[in-house]
Amino acid sequence: MSIESIELQKHIPALKANESKTGYSTYILSILFKDSHKENLIVSGRPIGKFHDLSITDTLKTLKRIISAEVIIK
Repeated sequence: MSIESIELQKHIPALKANESKTGYSTYILSILFKDSHKENLIVSGRPIGKFHDLSITDTLKTLKRIISAEVIIK
């Protein structure tokens, strides 16, 4: 399947920032395929990697530069 677009939208799991147990936001990652099929995933905004320097937003910003599909970060 080919991807038409990828969208990352901030998801607010709690009404107040201090109500979040981890202190990190979550995001809704939506992938729209060219056959109009759509997948939605809830992903963590918490950075990963040895030095905790690679977040989902950083990953999508990089992806936006290297793929032909539309990448939207809200």
